[in-house]
Amino acid sequence: GGRLLRLLQGPESDPIFSSGPLGVDAPPSEPPAPAPSVTDRFIALTGAVDLRGKLPTRAGESYPRRSLPWINWFVCHHTGTGPARPTVQEVAAYQTGPGSHLPFPAIAYPLYAGADGTLYVTHDFEVVTWANGEGSPEIIAGVGVFNWRTLACCFAGDDPTPAQVQTMHRSRAATEV
Repeated sequence: GGRLLRLLQGPESDPIFSSGPLGVDAPPSEPPAPAPSVTDRFIALTGAVDLRGKLPTRAGESYPRRSLPWINWFVCHHTGTGPARPTVQEVAAYQTGPGSHLPFPAIAYPLYAGADGTLYVTHDFEVVTWANGEGSPEIIAGVGVFNWRTLACCFAGDDPTPAQVQTMHRSRAATEV
């Protein structure tokens, strides 16, 4: 796996100090803008729709965070069997609602491919979601290690549409070296 290395190779940032007269370093007139995050670069690269902070969450709950080198795998999930193709908003509402099978703090998938192939980003990539269930051989901070090691993309439905397959391939490729 690429461990998101392609995204970590952002443009060179401007130096904080520029050389002033007589070799004395002087601060620039304006501080440089912060570099975009890996997630922001992914959104720019793929044209994904940014839904971070815009979907339902479970009050008072949150997922842990990790550093990006924890991520080793890109995992594809699907919403279930049958003809239903729920939207990202419907999945988030279900997972954070009273009828959910687990008390998810927020939607469990950082990436979501809609039936039409639209790619949605729902969390920063540093967020450790519960996309991989409870079958991990090790638990870290109450969350299975497989969740710490993956970046998950979920597609709506049982079998992906051709547009969803293309979106998942494009997403995986954007995270590889």
